[in-house]
Formats: sequence, structure tokens, C-alpha cells
Amino acid sequence: MAAILRSAEVVAISLGNGHRLAVTESGTLLATGGDYFGQVSGILQAVGGRKVTAVAAGGFHSLAVIEDGTLLAVGMDQFRQVSGILEAAEGKKITAVAADNYHSLAVTADGLLLAAGMDFSGTVKRIVEAAEGKTVTTVAASLYTSLAVTDDGTLLAAGMNTSEQLTGILAAADGKIVTTVAGGTSHTLAVTEEGTLLAAGADQYGQVSAILEAADGKRIIGVAVGHTHSLALAQDGTLLAAGNDSELQVSGILEATEGKQVTAMAACEDYSVVVVREREDDSLKPRQIHASFRIEPHDPDGLYRLEFKAGNTYQSVYATGKFAVLDTENALDTEVIVRDVLYPGPVPTGTVKFTFDETTGVVDIDAEQSRLPDGLTYNTLDNNRFAFTHVK
Repeated sequence: MAAILRSAEVVAISLGNGHRLAVTESGTLLATGGDYFGQVSGILQAVGGRKVTAVAAGGFHSLAVIEDGTLLAVGMDQFRQVSGILEAAEGKKITAVAADNYHSLAVTADGLLLAAGMDFSGTVKRIVEAAEGKTVTTVAASLYTSLAVTDDGTLLAAGMNTSEQLTGILAAADGKIVTTVAGGTSHTLAVTEEGTLLAAGADQYGQVSAILEAADGKRIIGVAVGHTHSLALAQDGTLLAAGNDSELQVSGILEATEGKQVTAMAACEDYSVVVVREREDDSLKPRQIHASFRIEPHDPDGLYRLEFKAGNTYQSVYATGKFAVLDTENALDTEVIVRDVLYPGPVPTGTVKFTFDETTGVVDIDAEQSRLPDGLTYNTLDNNRFAFTHVK
């Protein structure tokens, strides 16, 4: 099944076996679908209107983290995937969660990895052992695997390896700094800090080879994995998809998102769900551009902004990934400032030199005359669009 959630407010999605969780920009939890074990009604009741910062939908259970870092969990508890993770997280501040059919993962504010549930092929014990003494930042779970990324970008993996989905992705990631990871039943995807897509495992439908081909030359910022299909999100908001298309989970979602900017996505079993934003009106005035700004690692609270100062005029783009209209002036060097909204102080600064072609109306950046702040890069997209990224 291919589906689109048409709401620019949704910032995160997670899919279970028949139920779906989402979080809006304001921290509101949305939940729908099968409620056999209270995985929908129960998690909504547990949250009780409080602000949610992270969610994970397991097979028949749900995890949510509220603003103060408290972990909430409800649903099927056959293997203590609910009670066990709650017990492990008691008294701790949680920052990230992941879940699949029979096990749950959580990360504390100080980087401790917690795991509970069925320990199939070491998805619980072995991943905890692999993370011992390390500071974990990101986790992902599939039916038979557990994945984690440490603060230095090291990829950790445990579980079933029948299709070399673990050894293959670990080999591909060796010596690289990984930022994002997603695992399926028999294949795994990961993204490096440079935006390179890595993939390993079963490839009978092209869920590995075809998604790598689609991502070639593109900067990838997110991935999602279904049973036998793969999704990847390019920095400009373009969705990439490959693999089994028996339920239109590939062709349908690609057709539905054509010409639209994807902001969040998820995959499970044989279906795909994305959040899209209609692309902004391209009728720009002369010398205007669309610009977006992202912080890596991701800045979900939008605490950073990119300032452009020409003369006495300031223009800002916040680190939400959304495009904003900016006026450029090719006669002046424009000062570029990466500013921390919450903690004002010394900030990276530089200059950018915009150029304008009177004949074509194209705005560009003169790379030779520009001196961008350390850590700031940009990609030139279509129709006078620029995607700026700052690595902290």
C-alpha cells in the first residue's frame, strides 16, 4: 500500500503491524490503526496530551518519549518488550527509541543503550554487549536485528545475518562516520556524514542494488526499510524507492510524491508512508532564491539559524529543512552567520558572493570568491534553490 499523510506539521512517523504513530512539530502524538493490545488507545492515554519527542511502533506495542525524557510503553508484552524496557528505563532520561515485533530499544541522555524483549539471535543481549562502554546516539530495530550508532559514527549491529545484512553493512561502514541506519528482515541501509548511502543484504528485488543506483551522486539524509523494499530521502526532499512492488509500495509512493518535497517517511512490511510538503511557488522575483538550512546531527527543535547580512539587512533561515525566500545582491559580499538561537556567543561566520544572469534569471554562488563558515556547505538544486548544511 502506498500512502501520503498530507500534513506539513508531521515531523516523525513510525509503523507497526497495522498501527501507525506520528509526532507533529508541536509535539502532539497521533496514533491510528489496530488496537488489539491497546497499542493505539493506550499510548494516547499514557501521553495524556503531553509533548512527545520520540516514538516507535513495534509489531503490536508502542513506545513514546515525553518532553522530560520519560519513556512510556503499552501493548503486547509477551516477551517483556513493554515491561522490560520500562523497567530498564526507570529513573532515566530517554532520548531515542526503536521497536519491532518482539523487542524494544532505548537510548538514555548519557548514551546508554537499553534493550528488552525476545532475544532472537542476540537482538537484545548482543547489541547491549556491543554498546558497552560506548555512547550511543541512534538506534533501529527490525524483526531479527538491532542496530545502533555511537557518537563517533561507529555502526553497531546484532541479530540474524543469513543474508549478510549485518556483516555486509558493517564492512561497508568500516572507517566511515555513520549518521543514520535502518534495518529490514534481510537487508540494511545506512547513511554516512557525507550523505553517501550504504546498503547490504538480500537483493532479490533490487532493494539493495537498485536503491544504491538511485542514490548515486545524491546527498542522502534519511532511510527507511520495509520487508523487501527500501526508501531513501535526498537532501532536496526527493524520495527514492526500490525493491518489491507487489503492493505499489515503490511505484505508488514514487508517483504520489513526484514534484513534492518529502519531509518524513517510514516503511514496514509491504507499505510505505511519507509526509510531503507541496513545493513552494517557483515564481520568484529577480535575484530571489529559495534556501533551506539543516544542522547535522539533526536539530529537531530548530535552535540554529543561518543569517545572511548584506549592508544593514538581515535575513534568516531556520534549521528545519524548510525552504525560505531570500533576496540576494550580487554587488555586495553577503556575510553568512551560523547562529545558535539558544546559546548566543561566538558563531561561525563567512561570506558568500551571489551572481545573477540577467538573460536566464539564474542566481548562483561564486565559489572562488565566497568564504563560507567552517562546517557550512551547500548544494545547488533546481530553480534557484540552495540547500545549506552545517556540520556541528
